[in-house]
Amino acid sequence: MKVMTLAEAIGGIDDDLVSGAIVYQPKRAKKWKHSKWAMWGAFAACLCLVVGVFIMTHIQTGQEQPGVESPAGQGCFNATVLEITDDSILVECYDSIVGGISVGKKIQVSTNNISSERVPNLKLGDNIRILYIGNVSENEKELLILENTISIFLLDENGEVIIEDVN
Repeated sequence: MKVMTLAEAIGGIDDDLVSGAIVYQPKRAKKWKHSKWAMWGAFAACLCLVVGVFIMTHIQTGQEQPGVESPAGQGCFNATVLEITDDSILVECYDSIVGGISVGKKIQVSTNNISSERVPNLKLGDNIRILYIGNVSENEKELLILENTISIFLLDENGEVIIEDVN
């Protein structure tokens, strides 16, 4: 741009606008002052998250790893009836709820319950839930033997326990 055109262009600018532009300073954003309530609220929220994660990792809703000993040696599993004799039944585990019985294992279960619950009338192929206490032993046929049975319950098609009326 030529000097003359520049001088004419500058001459056409209002001096008040030029002086205002020189003095102008943009407003600075105010810093948010942390109040004590906001700081303690953030601390409480973080603490709740940590406690929540801790609780969620330690609470399992019926999902226990196979081979893990349950408290006081108690266990529970769902099975299908394969064979019925006078004082025992042969079952195959299809859902290990609590305890160390692996899915697919065949177990010989004593029908002499520790509890006052009576053993339901069973047929081959029935799905049942077995509650037991103590250890499970193996014999030479690779069968697991379960002698301390607490209760045996019949299951419906949804896997829920069928409660029979005693009356």
